[in-house]
Amino acid sequence: MRLTLKVKLGAAFAVVILLAAGGMTAGILNLGSLNGNVEKIVQKDWAKVRLINEVLDMANDNGRANFEMILTDSPVQRNKIKARIARNVSAITAKVDQVETMLYDPEGRARLAAMKEARAPYVASFGEVSKLVEAGLKDEAARLASATMVPALGEFIGAIDSLVAFQSDLVEASGREAEAAYISARTLMLSLLALAIVVAAAMAVWIVLNISRAIASALGLANAL
Repeated sequence: MRLTLKVKLGAAFAVVILLAAGGMTAGILNLGSLNGNVEKIVQKDWAKVRLINEVLDMANDNGRANFEMILTDSPVQRNKIKARIARNVSAITAKVDQVETMLYDPEGRARLAAMKEARAPYVASFGEVSKLVEAGLKDEAARLASATMVPALGEFIGAIDSLVAFQSDLVEASGREAEAAYISARTLMLSLLALAIVVAAAMAVWIVLNISRAIASALGLANAL
């Protein structure tokens, strides 16, 4: 069965259109994957790093506040410092709970558990310091702060840093995944575009040859007449 010129042209255009549609579909699917990776970075991994760093800032602020409380002789100022410490404690608890709901990696959960465990002795130590200050025993409070509270704060900060380092690694890994998704999408779309060009060129040559043969045949018949 001989194909008419109309059928050949239709087939050529159909193949090119299918390749173009395939390229667009592949690009959209890969863009969806890239969007998922970016969303993971912004809304999960980086958000956790930001929250944990805020916890670190407030933990350090409480450490400074406790020494300020030891040094001040003003009851009014001391009460303000205690209120500041209490706000930080509440905010830290809220942020730690928020981070806990966002963790999806077992290693991250383990490091958060270690951070919470390290926090307890630190909170207990500055509670004891506060009691000594309230009792007027500032020298004892200063010795307890240096001997117990500061080392406990160091352990707590070390656990926070460990969690921050792990979450930072996750951010970098997500960034690499996003880059890989982009490269994959670009490569696939360029490959399909190149294939579409080759197929279109081949189809054009094929159609031109068929038209040339048809014209030559018609001229042959005309000359024969």
